[in-house]
Amino acid sequence: MKVIHITPHLGTGIGNAYLGMSQAADNFECSHTIVLLEKPEKNFFVEQVKNNNCEILENLTTPKIVTLLKKADIGK
Repeated sequence: MKVIHITPHLGTGIGNAYLGMSQAADNFECSHTIVLLEKPEKNFFVEQVKNNNCEILENLTTPKIVTLLKKADIGK
């Protein structure tokens, strides 16, 4: 299953949430892609989430985001 998450940033609150999700993702048969709408101010959570095999995309245009969502099983 392919899951797309769209969030403005990976600050402390949402960063911790996605970090926990990425750590548990290996227990399920799904892939997670996180689309950031803003450039990260700090890369701590970006790097930690990437290290857990989740893809992080930045600077996407609206049409590219729509294409991703169409290909996904779940978009949030």
